[in-house]
Formats: sequence, structure tokens, C-alpha cells
Amino acid sequence: MSNNSHLNKTYLNNAWQKYEVANYLLKTTYPAVKDPKLLLTVLSNIHSSLQEAMNYLLGPQLTFREKLADLQRKGIKINFIQELHEILESHQKSPLEFTRQNKFIICNDNYNLRYLTADKIKEFLTQNEIFLKKIDALLQPKE
Repeated sequence: MSNNSHLNKTYLNNAWQKYEVANYLLKTTYPAVKDPKLLLTVLSNIHSSLQEAMNYLLGPQLTFREKLADLQRKGIKINFIQELHEILESHQKSPLEFTRQNKFIICNDNYNLRYLTADKIKEFLTQNEIFLKKIDALLQPKE
């Protein structure tokens, strides 16, 4: 196995590990603690999983936007990846965040609100799993 091939496999393994962490946090930890702030941690793990998967497919040297453009050119749906990334960016720039009624709410400078709910995070997690399974399918030998 070449060093590059080993490196690529490491990216894919890391992607699945991050997915498993996100899955555990959402399906086991979150119901126990019921703290909406945990949803952001789950989202961050999903994002990391997707980043590792994109590194596997496209290499680590490209920027996030370049990777999205490449995926789009290959006919891979990227809307959920863009949305997830935008949520994390808005979180980083947010002057105010709070929780209310099982939602994590991110407020921007113009007081526009973004809501994170467990259901929304479940959608991202499902899309993450589908994305990783598509990559795994690419690895399967052709019959």
C-alpha cells in the first residue's frame, strides 16, 4: 500500500470516527442531558467528518470552497454541507447565542436568528452517513 493510499484511508477512517462520535452524542448523550448547547458539538463533529471525507476524495490541499466546487462538478449534492458550514460560521461570528425550548439559537449582528434543533441535526447526521456510504461504495471493487 502506498503512503498516499494509506493517508487517504486515514482520512476516511477519521470521517467515520467523527460520524460515530456525532451519532453517539446525538442519540445517547443528548437525550440524557437535554442541553441544546450539545447540538453545536454534534454539528461540529458532523462538519469534521465531512471535512475528512472531502480530504479523502479531493486531497487536503484545497480550500473548503474549492472542495465544494469540485464536489458540485462531480454531481454530488452539497447543499447540506454548505448549510452546515454556514451555521458554524455564523456561530463563530455570533455576538449572542442562547437556548430556549430545546433549541440552540444563534443571533447575528442584525439580530437574525438561526435555530438548531435535534431534528435538524438528525437530518445533517443522516446526510453525513449517506455521503460516507457513497464514498465507501466508490471503494468497492467493480464486479
